[in-house]
Amino acid sequence: MKYFRILLSVTLLTLPLSGCVGLSSISRMGNNMEQMCYYMGVMASSMPQMAFSTKRMADTAEGLQRKSDGIINEFQKKGVSTEKAVQNYAQTFIDNDKAIIKNLHGIKEELAQLKQAQPQTKISGAPPENQEKLNSVFLEKIAKLEAQIQALNSKIGGQTNKGPNTSNK
Repeated sequence: MKYFRILLSVTLLTLPLSGCVGLSSISRMGNNMEQMCYYMGVMASSMPQMAFSTKRMADTAEGLQRKSDGIINEFQKKGVSTEKAVQNYAQTFIDNDKAIIKNLHGIKEELAQLKQAQPQTKISGAPPENQEKLNSVFLEKIAKLEAQIQALNSKIGGQTNKGPNTSNK
């Protein structure tokens, strides 16, 4: 309505000048004003739909943000539990290797004791028959212990070289 008043006032002001300007330019101005009013009406009628579409887009963006935050939180929780599981698994292997190394050292000490006990039995003056039996028993025990050492050594993949008493062979 406001535009119509403006159009009317412009038309009334230009009537006395119609002889100078010409009637065709006034009608062209009127047509331009009518087109402007029409397009402004079209834009105004489209505004509620544009506002609704913008609200829907904003709601969708908020929903996506919530979902992505939830996914990130889940990954962080799973990452922590996975890290703990890997640490426990690695610690189990380390403890197992330590136990194997400890067993190897015990076998080495027992072997060293047997080797030390063998010369002492020769000195003790045992009869030669008993000495041969003792020697064969000691050699069997030594062979068994060496086989155990080899088996354990193959299990741990040569980690016995890192132990503290490896130079006492």
